[in-house]
Amino acid sequence: VDASGAPMYATAWLALSEASPRTSCLYVVPADVDPGYLEGDRADDDPLARVFRASAETYQRVRALPCDPGEAVLFSHRLFHWGSKAPEDAHEPRVSLSFACADRAFEPPYLANPRRVDGLSAPAFPARLALLAAQQIAYHDRFHLAPARLRFYHDLLAPNLALLAADYRAKVAAEFMAAVRLAADAPAAADSARLRGTKRPRDEPLDLLEEDLIDSALQGVLDNADDFADDFDDALADDRR
Repeated sequence: VDASGAPMYATAWLALSEASPRTSCLYVVPADVDPGYLEGDRADDDPLARVFRASAETYQRVRALPCDPGEAVLFSHRLFHWGSKAPEDAHEPRVSLSFACADRAFEPPYLANPRRVDGLSAPAFPARLALLAAQQIAYHDRFHLAPARLRFYHDLLAPNLALLAADYRAKVAAEFMAAVRLAADAPAAADSARLRGTKRPRDEPLDLLEEDLIDSALQGVLDNADDFADDFDDALADDRR
């Protein structure tokens, strides 16, 4: 939080469909039972484990935040939150959007030339497209991204890479390397998918990675090279000059 007590990073979570305990809504741990919310977390302890270890009553303090379509929840990033898994017979999937805002002192902007939002103005479409593709790559560990999907995001991002800030480009490049390594290691990828409750598509042959990424961003990684000659690497080289 800043000097006024306001969070330096906040999220607006918008329900586009019914978000209830039946269809999957947000659940949160109230700040007053989270010792690290204002005091800070300990480097040698898991912050969420610390919350529930403090008292068995903490489990009873977890709160559901149901929303009707069009309603939103605003909260600090430090508020422990998660979505539930809807039952198989739920009448519809829960659909939502989230928007995050950060103080520059807490997290630098992702765009190379951010501008102050004025009314309904927003970054130009190429910048939004680059950010969308980059975020999908950055969060690859939450989902199984097929090789063709990785290539798709790479091809969306590459022409607009210069629109992203240098530090964020470096982060995305590292995550892209990790994503391709994971996809290249078929057994590990399959195990990760199984642990997350997802399945590799039946129509996705394992050799699709080689076919689809042979001329793409991480050919060097697939060949066990130390770096790779692609748009990411070129951009990072420019930043180092």
